[in-house]
Amino acid sequence: MGGVSFNFGELLKSVEEAQEHAEITSHHSNFAESTEAVLNLVCTTCCKPCRSRTYFDYFLVIIIYTVKESELHTKRTGHTEFVDKIMETVKSTSLEAAPKPAVEIDNPDDCSSGSGDAAEEMVVPEVDKNILEELEAMGFPKARATRALHYSGNASLEAAVNWMVEHENDPDVDELPKVKSVDWISKLSNDVLLMILSRLSTKEAIRTSVLSTRWEHVWKHVSHLEFDKPKINSSTEFCEEPNPDDTLITKVIIKHLGQLESCVLNYSSSQGRTGILDIWIQIFTSVKHTRVLTLNRHYDGCGKVFEFPSDSFSHPSLMSLSLSSYMFTSSDPFRNCSNLRTLKLVLIEATNVEVFNTLLSSCPSLEVLVLNIRCFYETRGPLKIKNSKLKLVHVLLKRNIGGLEVSSTSLDILVVEDTSFGKKDFFLSSPKVQFTNNFWVAGRFAPQISYYISKEEKSIVHEEFMNNISGGLCESIGDVLKSMSVSIDLMNRTEVERLRQVLRLWICEMLVLEIIFKDNKNAPNESWEKKLWEEDNNNNAVFPNAKFRVNALWMPNFSGSEEEFAFVSCLIKHGTVVDKMMIKTSAFTASKKLEIEAAVDKLRALQTEEDQLMIKCF
Repeated sequence: MGGVSFNFGELLKSVEEAQEHAEITSHHSNFAESTEAVLNLVCTTCCKPCRSRTYFDYFLVIIIYTVKESELHTKRTGHTEFVDKIMETVKSTSLEAAPKPAVEIDNPDDCSSGSGDAAEEMVVPEVDKNILEELEAMGFPKARATRALHYSGNASLEAAVNWMVEHENDPDVDELPKVKSVDWISKLSNDVLLMILSRLSTKEAIRTSVLSTRWEHVWKHVSHLEFDKPKINSSTEFCEEPNPDDTLITKVIIKHLGQLESCVLNYSSSQGRTGILDIWIQIFTSVKHTRVLTLNRHYDGCGKVFEFPSDSFSHPSLMSLSLSSYMFTSSDPFRNCSNLRTLKLVLIEATNVEVFNTLLSSCPSLEVLVLNIRCFYETRGPLKIKNSKLKLVHVLLKRNIGGLEVSSTSLDILVVEDTSFGKKDFFLSSPKVQFTNNFWVAGRFAPQISYYISKEEKSIVHEEFMNNISGGLCESIGDVLKSMSVSIDLMNRTEVERLRQVLRLWICEMLVLEIIFKDNKNAPNESWEKKLWEEDNNNNAVFPNAKFRVNALWMPNFSGSEEEFAFVSCLIKHGTVVDKMMIKTSAFTASKKLEIEAAVDKLRALQTEEDQLMIKCF
């Protein structure tokens, strides 16, 4: 009976086995017909088949052994009788390669699909490289050491050596181990793959389509698209020809399937000249039903002023809109925008303040409003923000706006970074938010945050506020915002943690911090709350951190209660307040005033001789 042998002289039974060997070894491809007798021995005692190869050559360091596999089986088991069953399994052989079966490919659009599109290949398993190097240094061949590590579970050097001693007579001891290479990621459902792709940029997600047929269509179902900022066009000549980047963006939008949760479009002013931007917006809103849309226009020295069509953003599905670097001559694009809950206008210009006032009145459902705006022409009237549903207002008014009027019964956070007007042109009507005179300190402007901290465990407003500040939507909080007024319940862990998060954003010394303590008479009396301010809490951690400093602390309603005293004591001991601590007592009754002043004396007793802090009642 003949066989097929490869260039090292090892005997293979069939063409299929030769093909498999060629795939595994990559470089073995020379085969020749052999007439050498081949045995297919089977032990008569345990029926274990012994390989049909006559001899196995293997090495231990530099000693060569040649052992028949049947003799090896006898040595291990004591079984001595064998029967040749080669005739029972004989197959005709041919040097022509047998055709491989076609590989089935799962439907990539089937969300329950879990199979790959390629045959499983055999690869050398990963082993502990450090132990492998030690074994090689001891003189063991790499293949044997790798095999020992794999089958001993990469446990230790000793375990690998013991395995080699026990298996030194194995015919394949010097062959690299092979395991099936399975693409487990491609076997996952589309839901899981989409979760993975959501961690990638849109460009990276699209690139996965070339991995295999399985991945070709997965990216088309992602819930978020983000188009990177394009390269700046050095030409200043205006051209109505389609921009290549426009074509690419359009192709991606059209190929995407289903709806979008959010989309960020960064484009240059040289793009969108042929009306394509209008088409993109219509597709995003009316076709894709995008809930969160961000349009960032980057000026590259060319292009004309873009005018949004009327009712551009009134689709019911659109909940959040962010625009950057546009100019409005009218508020028509925002007509009938009762759908919007969040509106962010950054680096936006309008011809006059009435354009902004009409725009805001067309969005009666807003809860979050961020404005970084200015007017092209000088106007005398104020910016009017009147909406009972607003919870967060963040404004930076740069030029030609004559005042600010804010009125909202739901307002929790008011951030004023910059204004082009004085104190007399500012009006605030909100039952929860306090805006102190510290905003205009000694006649100069001091940007301020006023924050009524919510006790709700999940606060979208707080998350939005933190994202706006830390994400650099407007100016740097650590450099610009010097004053803060906060209302807090010290007996509520959620509120205390939110105050900690906000104060940690400061990288420079805060000018003024005003703390208004909420009435917590109805709060449950839980003893652990006060430990938030004690020295031994959280491994001697300083509130909010060791770097935070404030020049002046004002407390208009300090009552001397246990939790308030503990909190202020913590600030004094760690030197958080640098210059002065002002405690208002004039609003209390005479008896209560004496009680507070006694608590203040105890606070002063905490100071050391080196302290320059002044603690004063007024």
